[in-house]
Amino acid sequence: MCSGTILNSWSILTAAHCFDHSKDIDEMLIVVGSRYAYDHSAATYEVLRYLIHEDYNKVMPFACDIALIFVTSPISFGKRSEKGLLVNTSKWMNANETHLIATGWGTTKYGGPISELGLMQTELRYVPKKDCERMHKMKFTADMFCLYGEGNRDTCKGDSGGGVLWRRFV
Repeated sequence: MCSGTILNSWSILTAAHCFDHSKDIDEMLIVVGSRYAYDHSAATYEVLRYLIHEDYNKVMPFACDIALIFVTSPISFGKRSEKGLLVNTSKWMNANETHLIATGWGTTKYGGPISELGLMQTELRYVPKKDCERMHKMKFTADMFCLYGEGNRDTCKGDSGGGVLWRRFV
């Protein structure tokens, strides 16, 4: 299970690693406006096709970890579904930015079940790339960045692909 950001009526931005488990579009379903992982009141859309970045995982694991999904019918926008506004500045990439929001239906603890409380969110803080590389003892590619939760809140398995909110931008 992965999340995504609606770009327009026909396409969703997500993480390329969401396709590591399966690339069969017959097993995929786009669910829009869902409050819970299994929300029967949410709208569903079939996948027409997807595109994974051509350089995904080539230089190192998770490099160019981005993909597009295209649906067979147009996504309807409303109170619980709207398109994301993509950020066009790097101002969010500084250590003073602590109100970056990640959402998801993923597990609430390592190895645990998905959230029964519905869509969850947590605040993250930006960690400068050099600091993160030093902490993880590895070099990041130009497309990578590092965010951390405070204390006992962070993202986990099942939260991938949804993007990060900064001042209402993704």
